[in-house]
Amino acid sequence: MSETATQADTSTPPSNDIEVTSPSAVSTALFRHSRREVWGLGTVVQALDDRLRMQFQDGRTRTFKKGYYHLLDAVDRPLDVTLAIVTALRNMADGGSTPKGAGGRMPPSLEEQIAYFAELFEDGFLSESYAEQHRGDGRKRPLKRHRDAMVTAAAEGLGAKVLQRRLAADEHTAVHAAASSVLALTDLVSAKERKAFAEIDPSHHAAVASSLHALLHGKSKIAVRIDGYVASLERALGEAPSWELTTVLLGAVHPATHLVMRTSPLTLQAAWMAPGLMLSGRPMGLLYERFHAMTMRVDEALREAGHEPRDLLDVCDFMWMTLKPAARERIFERRGAYGVGAPKVAGAKDDQAAA
Repeated sequence: MSETATQADTSTPPSNDIEVTSPSAVSTALFRHSRREVWGLGTVVQALDDRLRMQFQDGRTRTFKKGYYHLLDAVDRPLDVTLAIVTALRNMADGGSTPKGAGGRMPPSLEEQIAYFAELFEDGFLSESYAEQHRGDGRKRPLKRHRDAMVTAAAEGLGAKVLQRRLAADEHTAVHAAASSVLALTDLVSAKERKAFAEIDPSHHAAVASSLHALLHGKSKIAVRIDGYVASLERALGEAPSWELTTVLLGAVHPATHLVMRTSPLTLQAAWMAPGLMLSGRPMGLLYERFHAMTMRVDEALREAGHEPRDLLDVCDFMWMTLKPAARERIFERRGAYGVGAPKVAGAKDDQAAA
């Protein structure tokens, strides 16, 4: 049975979850109606130019006109769980079929990543070799891949009290110089963007310094703070900043609670943890929140497996080490040697039961 969803409060700001879901993966993505949780999870079974037809777990199909998509919040689940639920939903719908996008090799699961990480570092994040390669281990002359020097410089030059004092004294150029100094210590941002940031015209220093202070130490929602900082950088640079430049200082000042959005490892991680989730060319606060939530689930899984990341910088480096091309091939080799497919991650049982 089909019904058209027409009840909506148009004053609610759009969430853009439909728009930021990869078009190639929208049929394998899961959504939940923000005001009708009793419907359960839903998936798109037909996408037209001005509307979407969706199947929900309560057994009903519903059509949503464009302009009401903000009511549909994306629900990120590991790939195997997502495919199981989507398959069940599509089988409910008229003309349902197995979702596309599952062909070929399943991407590495989080469980496989953790097993491979243990193969690389016997003591995980506590290994001396890991610390030497990724943290710096007290080096007097750290390399740009070492995270500790960046974190220390950020704490000293961009802390709340330091920024408040400098902004109160209209020392906007000093704030910009401190931020540039932190960027100079890391490879998390490309050399081209580090240079572009350092060369921002002084006429923009006040606006950039103020928006940076709001980003790092403001009280409003992080999505709003990120969008404001992106707008400020866009005016100063003459183009939209990268995800890395947008978030590197946030992750450096608050490494335990915020992340540096490295596009390559996060996109690869989402292939398993949140299929359908994609990064936009222009950074968006909404997407930061979703990738942050995904990263926190990775952090939780690592801790449950007995590993203790120092911060989210460790978690992001874990993603890259276990998902770069050579790592993926090694995981596929291990998978073939054991004669098994991609194993399920912890917590999958309840989601599959819900389907």
